[in-house]
This record gives sequence, structure tokens and C-alpha cells, in this order.
Amino acid sequence: MSEPLLPPRIRQLFRLPADTAARVANDVDEELAFHLEMRAKELEAAGLSPIEAAAEARRQFGDTADVERHALDVFAPVQRRARTRDIALGWLHDLRIATRQFRRAPLFSAIAVMTLALGIGANTAMFSVIHHLLLAPLPYVDGGRMTELRMATGMLNMQPDGATFGAWRARARSFDDITFANGSQHVLDDGAEESRVSAAEIAANYFSFLGVHPAIGRAFTADDGRVGAAPVAIIGYSLWRQRYAGSKDAVGQRIRVDSVTRTIVGVASPRLGVPFDDGSDPVVWMPATESAADTYFTIGKLRNGVSTAVAAAELASISATVDHSAYKGPKMTEARVLRPQDLLGDKYQRALLLLFGAVSAVLMIACANVAHLLLARAWGRQREFAIRGALGAGRARLARLMLCESVVLAVAGGIVGLLVAKGALALIVAYRPIQYEGLDHVRLEPAVLGWTLGISLLSAILFGFGPALFAGGRRASDLLKSGTRVSGLSGGARRARGGMIVVEVALSVALLVVAGLLVRSYDALLHVPLGFDPQNLSALRVSVPASVPAPARSALLADMLAGVRRIPGINDATFGGVPLETGMLMGDIEPEGGRPANVSPIRLTGLYAVQAGYFKLVGIPLRGSTFGGDTTGRTPGPTSELVISESLARRLWPNGDAVGSRMRLNPRSDWMTVVGVAADLSYPGRTGEPYDFQVYEPALTRFTTTEIVFRQRVPLEALVPAIRKTVGAVYPGATIVGDVRTADGDLREILAAPRFAMTLLGVFALIALSLSAIGLYGVISYAVGQRTHEIGVRVALGARPRDVRRLVARESGTLVGIGLLVGLCAAVAASRATQSYLFGVAPFDVVTYTAVSVLLGAVALLACYAPVRRALRVDPIVALAAD
Repeated sequence: MSEPLLPPRIRQLFRLPADTAARVANDVDEELAFHLEMRAKELEAAGLSPIEAAAEARRQFGDTADVERHALDVFAPVQRRARTRDIALGWLHDLRIATRQFRRAPLFSAIAVMTLALGIGANTAMFSVIHHLLLAPLPYVDGGRMTELRMATGMLNMQPDGATFGAWRARARSFDDITFANGSQHVLDDGAEESRVSAAEIAANYFSFLGVHPAIGRAFTADDGRVGAAPVAIIGYSLWRQRYAGSKDAVGQRIRVDSVTRTIVGVASPRLGVPFDDGSDPVVWMPATESAADTYFTIGKLRNGVSTAVAAAELASISATVDHSAYKGPKMTEARVLRPQDLLGDKYQRALLLLFGAVSAVLMIACANVAHLLLARAWGRQREFAIRGALGAGRARLARLMLCESVVLAVAGGIVGLLVAKGALALIVAYRPIQYEGLDHVRLEPAVLGWTLGISLLSAILFGFGPALFAGGRRASDLLKSGTRVSGLSGGARRARGGMIVVEVALSVALLVVAGLLVRSYDALLHVPLGFDPQNLSALRVSVPASVPAPARSALLADMLAGVRRIPGINDATFGGVPLETGMLMGDIEPEGGRPANVSPIRLTGLYAVQAGYFKLVGIPLRGSTFGGDTTGRTPGPTSELVISESLARRLWPNGDAVGSRMRLNPRSDWMTVVGVAADLSYPGRTGEPYDFQVYEPALTRFTTTEIVFRQRVPLEALVPAIRKTVGAVYPGATIVGDVRTADGDLREILAAPRFAMTLLGVFALIALSLSAIGLYGVISYAVGQRTHEIGVRVALGARPRDVRRLVARESGTLVGIGLLVGLCAAVAASRATQSYLFGVAPFDVVTYTAVSVLLGAVALLACYAPVRRALRVDPIVALAAD
């Protein structure tokens, strides 16, 4: 016969099911032995000897091992179904018990669920952000392989010219397909009204590249983009619904785009957009006519298995063989293949990962707090566990019951956490900086819901493991022999709770230190001397159609400037932009006589095209004179004059005055005279090229778009209608491009990203601190409850209140002290990781570390206050009679 698989004590410990394979084999052996015995007796009665009868019976019966195997094969599926049914019924039974237990303690359940919901909700919201910006593929066919293709030199990235694009499309083997979409603003007249809208000129293969078909009508063909082809357009889905009421008759109608009449040949799908462009989707799509002199927003679809580095090297080699003579822009030597996350930038990617680490710490603290609650609750249910064990529940069964309760809490916390995540995500999107404008379309996607489910179940394991071990580790005899509960948790359980408090305090300290450093850094950014006066300083961009000849365009812009100056509420106006919005000048800047030997080349600087009166208007101090010696701003000076910044002057002329000296902007340009040196401009949080140096050249009004900067003495909202009216009165075809910008608005935009990170991290740190304080309060309250008898004895023997306070505070002080030391060490490591986000403050700022330590100490004292008061109110008589 087969022996049992496990010793009886082990089987009793885990309460294993009776119908095991070994038990079935044993039953089969007994059944076979019975039949063999009965047959042998029959043969013996027929006259055979006992030995012959037994041998004949075995011969007639056949292979008993085969019968046993057949029986086990028949039993195996039955056993699996029974085991599955038992497991399912066991879990359902435990779920009913867990639900009933939590209904009996609604306050406990609400606190545990909300604590988990905070951690899970914050974690889910940040994962939604990271998934949308860094992980999710673009929402098109093969969106995970789509990349933006650029030409570059150093820090400067630009779109490839037409000749380069054509060569890439024809010769690149690293891509399955390459296309382009050039977006811009156009004036649309559909017969009902005229408005300025976003539009895009696209390649003929654009629709097939994205795998998107028009909602109605047809896509563009190669013939639509040929010179002399009939002008056609595809309108956006929203425009079709708004102005054509979704009628199919829209196809074939005519619209005017920039005075060109086009026939509508289709309606774009609502899914159609421009990949890598987080701006508004185009309202009108038009076929592009390719030109070697233009540039193109290029998108490529990588072949499977080809890396971006290999593809970029191939594109650069192709570009080196192309004739760029038709393109008049700067020459580029590198090619870059960029994924969506690459466009976000390393700094902003690291900021997101830092915030995700912060919410993960908050989730760990929430799990530790719920573990505290469950441990305290398990301590109060010791007799229940003992009785269950006496009635046959093994340790694994009791541990499973506690884990089941943890799962119920985690699922409830995950459901509520989704609501928290939805609200948090709405706030994040509402207050996101322009650097994260891709968040406009973020939502709780299926992958995010799967993440929420996963972290909910992981949380259940994290905070349910300790209580489960405690529930399964008690002996029934320890409790049932006496009529009371065991006096408290085991030493291991107490150490586990103390360890969780240390971890909570340490994580809170690290988060608070990093948040404090960011707060001090942001404060330093706010107090950076800008070099100009941003108060009530605004700028607008005026566009005159290219069809207007250059001399007439200059006259029109001069009249517009004069009209803006006459508007009541405007102090003065001139040509130029807000100083914080800089252009870029490329080239090897060189002073006459050569660059000093110890001065490295200056490749990139800020470039401003301004009128002579610009410096006085915006409040930039100036040595020397403005262009043409004119300081009134009435006339632009000759193009051979420049004004440079103090830092650039010191860099190129360290031993003399730059005023009157000559320099050239690149080896191919003419020599120009420095007529003035302006004070340096500062860009909060931005350093290096092109922000360290500034070059000012006279504003030339021959271009189609020019900026006018002005300082007003009344609110901007009251001036905008008058400005638009003035510009339209000078020339009805002129338009104001975009919104009127303000220096204060540009400053807020620059500071938006650090303010966003500081605010979120500060909120997470405060949540962590609050949860840690709650956890500390719970531990101290538990300790006081456990030591009621001891405190009563001490008070009865004459202990003074300060002795009781010292007794109660000793444990909390030890835990907080250890947690503070561990947290400060963790904060040092975290500060190193955040060093690139700091401005004007050191990673090991003594003020921040000291302030966090004092704050945590104060919070710890507050958390201990109520338990200490309760300890002082212990009645010795009641305490001595309690146990």
C-alpha cells in the first residue's frame, strides 16, 4: 500500500483535503486485495492449495498496477475539479467573512480605504501622465515606429529643406515610409464668415502613412500637388460638423483660403492629426507643392529592428550628398531621429520620473499605515483566531482569511483611488505647464486601469502579509487556557511595526527635503534680476501679406506703429519683442583682430531685431548709443551697426571697451560696428547658449511679419480691441498673429515647469507627512493601550507625570530619531538626483535640512500629544483591575 505523502502533524497543520492521490491509491490497493482474497477463497474451496489458489487468483485478475493507474487517471480530473471548487468556495467564504467584518467596523474600513485611495490614486494619476508622454505609441497604425526627422547642428534643430526631404524619401532604407505636414495659420472664408484658422499642407502619401481614411470623399493624390493643378482642400471633421451640419453635400463646395478658391474633395476623419505636434489640429488640409527652397515637418516610420541611431547616421550621410544651394537657411551637418519622448527632453522626463518616485513613496507609506491598522485589528481578534484554530482552521487558512480581507480593502481602495486619480489628473492637466502640453489629451486608458488593478493587488500583499503571519502564528492553547487575551503582539510584530514607522518617517523626510529644495529654488528664480522692466510690457506680431511689395510693406508697418502709439493708454511703442522671447543667431562670432586665444568660440547667441528706442522702452540700461546715434527711436539705423550685451563684450574684449570696435557674426558676414553695450538679460533657470549672450540688430520692416512692443498704463484687455482696429484701419489685409504676449506672461511660462514640479512634489510630501503622523499616532496609541497595566502600577507606586511622559515618549522618540537619520541619508541621495532642477540653492542646503528636521520633530510631538495625555489620565485602580 502507498504511504501518506505528508506526516499527520503537517497535514493537520495545513488541513489538507482527504481525497489525495495517495489516499485514492491506498483505497485501490485495499479494493484489489479484497477481490484477490475472495477469488483465492473460491479457488481454495474448489480443491486448490492456499498457495496455488492465491497464484491462480492473481493470474486470473491480471496486472493490478494497470488497474491502479487507470483508477488514478479516472480520479485525476475529478480531483482537480474538486480542488478548484474547494478553493473557489473557500475564497468566496472568506470574502463574505471579510465583507461582514468591515461592515461591523465602518470607521476602520473608511480610514483604511481612504488611506489606500490616496496612495493608489496619486500613483495612478502620475502613471497616466508617464504612460501618455513616455510609453504609449502614437494613436496611428504602427504609431510605435513613427519618428520625427530633423537636421541639426549642436543645440539647434531645424526641419530639413526640400532637397534633403526628397533625397531621404527616395534613398533612405531605414524607413518603411516618409511623409511631411507643414502647419501654419491661414485666412479661411467659407462663404458664411472669414476667420484665421490652423491649416496644414501635406504630402500625397500622408493619409496612407497614418493609416487614416477621410470620413467622406477622397484623399489627395500625387496630381493634386503638381504645379498648375486645380486647387483642392479637405476640411476638418469639426469644421464639417459646425458649418456644414455633417452634410455629405459639403464635398464639392468651394472655400477660399488666403484668397485662393479651393474645391472640397473630402472630410478628414476625427482621428486625423499631425503626429509630434501638440497644438490644435488643422481645420483645413491642402496638398503641398514641393520646393527645394522650403522646409518640411518630416515624419518617418522606422523599419522593424532599426534603431534611431542607425537611421540618423544614414540620413546624415544622404544629406551630405545633397545640393542645398536653393535653400538660404543655415547649413546643418547632423540628422536626428526623434521619438515622441525625445521631444519632451531629458530634463522633463527626469522630472516626471522624480514625481513618480514621490507618489510611489506615498503609496508605500499608505500601505504601512494600513498594515498598522490591520495589525492592531488582528491583535483585537486573537480569541477569534484561536477559536477558529481549535475548530480546525490551520495557520494557512487563517493567513488566507487575513489576506482575503487585505484584498477586499485593496480593491475598494483601488476603486475609490480611480476617482481620486480622475480628479488629480484633471488638476494636473488644468495646471500643466506648456512644456507638458501633450497632456491635453491624457485620460485613464485601459493600460492605466490594468496598472491600477496591479498596484491594488500588490498593495494587498504588502500590507496584508504581516497581519496574515500574525493571525496564522498564534497557538490556540495560549489563549483558550486563559479567559483573557494575550497581553500584546510578539516581539517580532512590534519590531515590524517599528520598522514600518521608521520607513514612513524616512520617506517623508526625503520627500520634504526635495520639496523644500525646489521651493527655495523657485524662490530664487522669482528674484532673478531680469535686466529689464517687465511691468505692463506687451508685444504683438503683425503680418502683412507677401503680395504687398517690400517698400509698401515698410510704410504700412510704420503707419501701424504710429497708430498704436496714439492709442489712449499706451505710453510708447516700437519695433521689437518681449526680451524673454529671444531669437537665435548661429555662427562663429569674431571680433576684428581675432578672438583672444583663451576664449572658446561662440556658436549660438540670442538675437533681437529692434528699433533704436527699444532699450529705453523696455528698460535695458545702455552704454554708448543706439543705432545711427539715435536714442529717440524715431528711425532705424543702418544695418552695419550692432548693440551687444555686457557679457559678450567682456568675452570678446576683455581688456578694452567694445563700443566703437568691429565684429562679424560669422566668417561670411560683413564687419559691423558695435555702437552700444546693453546690460545682460537673465532668463530664470536657463543658462548656456543661446541665453548667456545677446546681440541686437536694427529691425527691418521688409519681412511679412514684424513684432511691435509697447508699454501700457491700462489693463491689456481694454487695449486689444483698439489695437486690432488700428491695424485693420491701416491695411484690412493685415492680421495680428496669435495672442498679444506680455512679459509677465512669458515669465510665468518660463517658471511654469519648476512651479509645476514644486507644487506636485510639495503636495505629495505633505500627504506623506500626514500619513506618517497618523501612523506614528497609531503606534503610540497602541503602545499606551498595551502598557495600561504597567502605567497604572507606576502611578500607584508614585510615578510623576513627567516620568509617564518620558516612558511614553521614549519609544516614539527612538522611532522618529532613527527614521530622521535614515531619511536625511536618503535625502542626500535624492538631492543629488534633483541637482539639475535647482537654481540658486545647493543640493545640501543646511537651511532646508534643518527646517525639515524641525518640522518633523514638531509633527512627531503633535502625534504623541493625545496618547501622552491619555497615559496621564490612567486610573491606577482601573488599570490594575483590567487584567
